[in-house]
Amino acid sequence: MESLLSRYKFRVGIEEELFIVNSRGFLVKAAEPVSKVLANMLRESSELLEIARKFLFGLQWEPNPSQIEYVTHPLPIEAIREAIIFGRELIAKAAKKLGLLIYVGSMHPVQSSPFPINGTHINISVWRRNNRKLPIRTLQYVYNNIRNHLPELISLSANTPICAGEYSGFMSSRLRFSRVLKKSSFAKLRRMPLSIVPRSKRTTFKYIILFNKPKKQEYKLVAHETGSRLLDITPRGPITNIVEDYRKSIRETRIEIRVFDNQSDERFLIDLIKITLALALEGLHKMIRGERIKEKSNLIENRDRAIRDGIDAFFLFGNEEISAYEAVEEMIERVSEYLDALGLKLESPLAKLQPEIKYYGMPKILDENDILRRLILRGKNIIRVKLGSNRKLLDYFGNEINLPTNSVVGGILIRDYKLKWVGDDSKIIRRFTEIRKRYWVMTTDGYVRLMSNDEIIEAKSAAEYLSEKLEMMYLNEKIND
Repeated sequence: MESLLSRYKFRVGIEEELFIVNSRGFLVKAAEPVSKVLANMLRESSELLEIARKFLFGLQWEPNPSQIEYVTHPLPIEAIREAIIFGRELIAKAAKKLGLLIYVGSMHPVQSSPFPINGTHINISVWRRNNRKLPIRTLQYVYNNIRNHLPELISLSANTPICAGEYSGFMSSRLRFSRVLKKSSFAKLRRMPLSIVPRSKRTTFKYIILFNKPKKQEYKLVAHETGSRLLDITPRGPITNIVEDYRKSIRETRIEIRVFDNQSDERFLIDLIKITLALALEGLHKMIRGERIKEKSNLIENRDRAIRDGIDAFFLFGNEEISAYEAVEEMIERVSEYLDALGLKLESPLAKLQPEIKYYGMPKILDENDILRRLILRGKNIIRVKLGSNRKLLDYFGNEINLPTNSVVGGILIRDYKLKWVGDDSKIIRRFTEIRKRYWVMTTDGYVRLMSNDEIIEAKSAAEYLSEKLEMMYLNEKIND
């Protein structure tokens, strides 16, 4: 093992997307003003700029303006903790100057429905210490060994059980509802005299066909037939068939793993990185020993089970089912020798097979009125209600009007949320702990808060309401005729 590590070295790069939220915990489309503050902070402090240049490759826009991403350099594992903390803190400090906070989760519990979505990408680079070109088989072995353990890695990191204010039935709603991430395939080496560029990538690369070097008909590492880079795990760099990487430097060759939900506590993220690094070293060791890596049976099925049930999943191995706990325990025990060789030790509750969602507990959803909740889910949000107690109507000018018991009000049923969370120093929201739903009826005069003692007289969908209005108009015309 020592001779192996004397010939190869590993580097880790992190890409982590973050949400920008207001003081009530709701998303704010403020990526641009936060970015301007960031730029000014870095211009005004040469010391801050130097630290940023040391750890970060850059800061990146995301499609939704309530999201922003930091991207680290490929770093030694010893530096990655400091880089993650610095990246989060840097964006949080800029947001705070605007009276805003950041939320480090993958899905907002209320406003991700299911989009927008954040993720953490872990990039593993393997380099030869003598700077000679790395054999393409090295990346193949590392990739296939990590990919064979996607179910275990998902079960350790899944922590997004809530989507649009409801328990979704999936421990990783992020992976379940993502429209971006495709399932990867077992990576194979293929001779490719030419690369076909899909029409879907014409805005990225204008060519239809790219001709590879005729002397070699180069080998490419292929994990997706048409070279998509948006996979749950993928090899990256010019040795792949990914069109976007065609002209990249060989130094940008790496494995990119996208299955990880954001971890609120850096300790869990660091340990996930350590486990992934150990799997990379194990793959490299298998190559040196001449051991063949085969795709695990039921890998895709187990991946889907981990997305649904997290660490409580049961995985298929041959004709047997074993718990995710057993599978994860076996993986961690097996790679412990590689962790030792790298001088690493698991420091979070993951060492005791306790993912973040188990350690901190599920967020609570408190619903003031389950009947009203079900009406909204069924689309019956045009209602008439008899008030069971005195109430105040808040009109559109901010005035309060008293409504006596048994008053009947009608309008559109809406709900709002009150959020509770755990955070750091008024800058970072780590985890939402409670989502409380409250219901209102929006009348022509203003808003009335609804309570559990109110009586629902009538509830219709917009289609039913409109159909009745049109029918009444038709009958009135007939009578007038």
